[in-house]
Amino acid sequence: MTRFQWMFLALMFSATVAVAQTAMSIAPEKCVYRAGDDVRWAAPGLDESGWQPASRWTAESTIEPHFWLRCRIDPAALAPEVKPVLQVEADAAYELFVGGQLLARFGDLNTGSHTVGEVNQYESPAFSERGHPLVLAARITFTPTLNGQQPLPWILLGDSELLRDRYSAQVLRGLRSRWVVWVCNAIMVAAGIFFLALYLFERTQRVLLWASLAWLGLALLRFDEFMIAASVHFPSRMEFLLYSIGNTEQVFYILFFFALAGRRVHVFFRGLIGITVINSVMLFVAALLPLRESMAWRYWVDSSPEVNSVLIPLDVLMALAPLVAFWPVNKLPRSQLALYFVCSFWMGMDLLYLGAQVPWLGVGEYTFLQFQSVRSVAIAGVVVAMTLLLIQRIRQTNRERAALATEMRAAQEIQRVLVPARIEIAPGLHADAVFLPAEQVGGDFYRCRVLEDGSQWLLLGDVSGKGTAAGMTGAMLLGACEGHEAERPAEVLAHLNRVLCASGVGGMATCLCARISSDGMLTLANAGHLAPYRNGVEIELEGGLPLGIAPTVTYNETRLKLEPADTLTFLSDGVVEARNSAGDLFGFERTRRIATQAAQQIAEAAQRFGQEDDITVLSLSLAPAQALAPHD
Repeated sequence: MTRFQWMFLALMFSATVAVAQTAMSIAPEKCVYRAGDDVRWAAPGLDESGWQPASRWTAESTIEPHFWLRCRIDPAALAPEVKPVLQVEADAAYELFVGGQLLARFGDLNTGSHTVGEVNQYESPAFSERGHPLVLAARITFTPTLNGQQPLPWILLGDSELLRDRYSAQVLRGLRSRWVVWVCNAIMVAAGIFFLALYLFERTQRVLLWASLAWLGLALLRFDEFMIAASVHFPSRMEFLLYSIGNTEQVFYILFFFALAGRRVHVFFRGLIGITVINSVMLFVAALLPLRESMAWRYWVDSSPEVNSVLIPLDVLMALAPLVAFWPVNKLPRSQLALYFVCSFWMGMDLLYLGAQVPWLGVGEYTFLQFQSVRSVAIAGVVVAMTLLLIQRIRQTNRERAALATEMRAAQEIQRVLVPARIEIAPGLHADAVFLPAEQVGGDFYRCRVLEDGSQWLLLGDVSGKGTAAGMTGAMLLGACEGHEAERPAEVLAHLNRVLCASGVGGMATCLCARISSDGMLTLANAGHLAPYRNGVEIELEGGLPLGIAPTVTYNETRLKLEPADTLTFLSDGVVEARNSAGDLFGFERTRRIATQAAQQIAEAAQRFGQEDDITVLSLSLAPAQALAPHD
């Protein structure tokens, strides 16, 4: 060996000796333990023949919350210049006795409540006496904790600064050894919060909700582990509450994959969800019970070998949710294949992680933790893939919204044509019009014009169907009547009928054309539309086929003389065809009874009753004192 290598080994040996002389570990090497609680077990001269060596201690959860630990301490093994302190790290409440005398108390021994992650150092004059060994007795109370573990306290005696530095180095090593897990879970938390916020804005996307809850639930378990590994101080009851809440992630795991595949959850997996929900509720209840009941409940619900032999295989079956949700894989669209393979990687890691915990496989205690880093990477991969998929969907949605906005502008223009904000009214007449569409764009339309001879011309119609298609047909008919207003009403309808039949758009439309001359003569032609009301009485009209049925249809006209103060009420079938929750129609009788009311009142009455179609009401009233003035 080189001179440098010899010097390095000498320094390492010197450092090792120095450490051995300034600190030593006490538990479990020099200790015995026993279940139960009896303060007489603190006595120095106690017979320990019925006690078990602490080296045989298993951290597996038990029903018993109370234990005693008795250890032999020999301060003489430490260097003379060291002023010893006793350092204790324990995930339990405890009391310490030295030579039968109470040295310190941590937490509540009656309830087991304590602060997780707190490491304490205690001083005693007995530690500085190097003449004889000491008996240290620890009275311990456990509570349900993460993964159901009940580890013995870690007890060391030695130099205060050295022990604290050693503990800090241990915490740092623990955090560094699992940095991949912490980073991946930080990604999951960020994505979970982001997806949850997106769901709150878009409640129809349940896949966002299930993804966020699955990731946040899983991250909650790792967050619990992180706070313990980082020696963060927090109440022991919170440790188990976080664990019980985090275990619900399996429910959302299943819901997420089936929602992602766009399929209903299989009945078998619905049963697994039910079992998991019951188990999680029972775990949560266990955290709120008194100590002994809580320990027993926790043991039989989640920790006993009998329960684990059932629950862990069920967890393995739940891990198969991606395979069942996406099956058969050969029929998946290309857009889902990449996501399926990432989800399958997650499934594979879950199977390894959970399979290593199956008791009868005999893989070995804590072997499953070796897969935790790779599993976290797999889940983070799904998070990234889901985020990219979401970005793609958002871009597609934005394009669809832009196209929809263009359609809406076109629809608004169509609506403006169908139902103008202002209508032309001849002198001596008063008009009142109301339009209540069933959708963004209605199929009802009307137009009022004042002709050159002073006559009032009116066209009112209703295209079959609803929405933009019906609105465009109505707009086409209004455009077709341009320049034909001076013709007789029957000729106008015949022209519109030929236009609609020749257009090839299909469908039909009812229509009514009216002309009121300056001397009060009313001329009406009807193409299957509802007859108007005169002073609340339905005008008898000759029937006619709706527009668009046959191109050679001719229409008849009805003429009658209007009197001063007469009111004409025109309406679409959306009024009489309004239907309530019981299935009753508004009908002609109700319409007749309110036909003399204002157009707004008639329309709102039908709407309150139960609107199903576009509602249009147009009323024309003659001046009460005189008929229409003759045109000069």
